[in-house]
Amino acid sequence: KGVALYGLVVRNCPGRGMAITADDVVVRGCRIHDTYQGALIIGDSDGPIVRNVVFEDNVLTRMSQSWVTETKPKGVNGGVNIHNVELVKFRYNVASDGWGEILNVGRGSKRVLVEGNILHSGNHVLAYLNRCQKCEFVGNILFHVPDADYRNRDGEWSAGFVIGDERGRAVKNSPFSWGNVIRENVVVNTGVLLHVRNNTKETGGYDTQLLNTIVANNTLVGGPSTRAGIIIQPNMRGRKHAGSVFHHNVIDFSNAPKEADIGTFSDGTGVKFEDNAWSTRPPQTMQSKDDLYGVFLTNPAAAITRAKESVESRIDLDNYRPRPGALPENMGALKVMEPPDEPPPDPPPATGVDWAGLRTLADAARDAVDAADGATALAAGSLVSAAEALKRANERLEELVEQMDLYRE
Repeated sequence: KGVALYGLVVRNCPGRGMAITADDVVVRGCRIHDTYQGALIIGDSDGPIVRNVVFEDNVLTRMSQSWVTETKPKGVNGGVNIHNVELVKFRYNVASDGWGEILNVGRGSKRVLVEGNILHSGNHVLAYLNRCQKCEFVGNILFHVPDADYRNRDGEWSAGFVIGDERGRAVKNSPFSWGNVIRENVVVNTGVLLHVRNNTKETGGYDTQLLNTIVANNTLVGGPSTRAGIIIQPNMRGRKHAGSVFHHNVIDFSNAPKEADIGTFSDGTGVKFEDNAWSTRPPQTMQSKDDLYGVFLTNPAAAITRAKESVESRIDLDNYRPRPGALPENMGALKVMEPPDEPPPDPPPATGVDWAGLRTLADAARDAVDAADGATALAAGSLVSAAEALKRANERLEELVEQMDLYRE
């Protein structure tokens, strides 16, 4: 309890890279890579609840490699598992290149904050919600570098967000999901952008109810790896979706394959869709009177690349910002790109003017008046001297006016 860990490197690990099953732990600035099982687990499904863990500013990559090293793999461990916890913060990490789920939050986890992470390129789901409650996924970036190694057996890439309450002995004591929030995330080029899973299977089955769930202000962008946009499957076990909303999202399918489907929501109950922006019209069950239709983003077809064997990806979020004036400010995850500031004007050219000694025109006028007053005073003694003084004053005034004209130029 109360441990703080900074700067550790874990590599070439035959099991998991790190397991945290104590309270009040902080882990920052660590790197975990090349692990046979997952890179990280926080919590213990079979033990007491783990509380108050902060895991931030870490890099986790090349995880769960048992899937490719075993001859006939039957299962795979998630890259990052957060199970049976409360008040955990998973923030500002990079997690990539895994053969299980990149991030799995579930099995009774409550009030987990997943914020500001980059989750990309895996064989399974990138961000998975499975029997968790009041968890928030905020400001994350999810995408696939189109690496063929991560395609599944059907040649498809994995989904971005999945909400799927699994069935089975391992999870039977974990409460179902409710009250979760997915907002202000950017999802690009994943197999499915967001998928709510349900079916009637017992083995490999799902029993998911969207209950008081919020999906808002996300930017969801299809790409060459995308086969579907938003899929919400109805619950098949009598627990209908209820009290949930999907609003102020931007869904762009302009760069998805032609056969890809932007949305599926068959029964249309329990989830209120409103004020979204779609590049093409979704089914009637996903429309509202205030929706916007068109391609609103700056460059949604921009390529995503990276150096081989590197977690440093070349994804430029500016490509997924709205074009100026295209959308209201409260739509999507990203604000419009601000135009650059106007450059300052060029300095005036050198003119030989004594800038330090230059006075204002008012000063020059005052000098002229003073000189004229002096000329008047001299008039009593010498009219000629007064005329000369006035002439000099006028010449000085003209000289200063010329200097002021140069200053204005």
